[in-house]
Amino acid sequence: MALRSFLVVALLVFCSPSVLGQDYQDLAFLSTAVKQHVTQELIDEYGRKEFENNIEIQVSSIDPRLKLASCENGLQFSTIKQGYNAQKFSVKVRCDRDQQWTIYIPVSTDVYADVVVAAYNLQRGEVVTEESLTTKRMNTSLLNSSFIMSAERAIGKETKRPIRAGEPIRLSGLTETNVINRGDAVTIEASLSALMVTAPGEAMSSGYVGQQIRVKNTKSSRIVDAIVAGPGRVTVMNAHLLANSSNR
Repeated sequence: MALRSFLVVALLVFCSPSVLGQDYQDLAFLSTAVKQHVTQELIDEYGRKEFENNIEIQVSSIDPRLKLASCENGLQFSTIKQGYNAQKFSVKVRCDRDQQWTIYIPVSTDVYADVVVAAYNLQRGEVVTEESLTTKRMNTSLLNSSFIMSAERAIGKETKRPIRAGEPIRLSGLTETNVINRGDAVTIEASLSALMVTAPGEAMSSGYVGQQIRVKNTKSSRIVDAIVAGPGRVTVMNAHLLANSSNR
């Protein structure tokens, strides 16, 4: 805060309209002061290195017909953010002098990052592998939500639609890969004290790891809810569901 105050005061001293002999607020100076305010906030939040390497600021032009009373040392700044788009916001500038005024100046930021993209054209239903991904430096302000910056979040998942080479990989465009398909023979597992109880079963629906599916115990013909544990394996919480037709 001390650095921000010093910079703003310095700008006011050297660029204020009173020094230039003007009766109205210097709008160019006002834009510069707003940018400096936002710059310092972003440095405080992300660190100077991250800001200098990856973030750019655009301050919207102020209507040159606007006539604001010269404020000199009375300017106060506050950032107003609304909704989920943190890259577009307004800075409220208030003149706390005899001739008070308030203006809201739109500001946007371009944030650059290495985004995970398709290394080549991916077809619908294709399982994403490490080889099918690469990274590309992009302006994330221009991207829709759900893009990713970690390949691990996509590997092993299945594409819902075709993805062109160089296109960002989005979680919304992926689905978990089924490791069990309807009709597959599975082993139903459950823990009973220190023992593992198992029974043969048949999947009544498809599912991915961690998903709950319906499974038929082929010895008892009982249908139970089970959690997919891996290819050909499901688990149930209640071992007593298997106890009468199981191996130990």
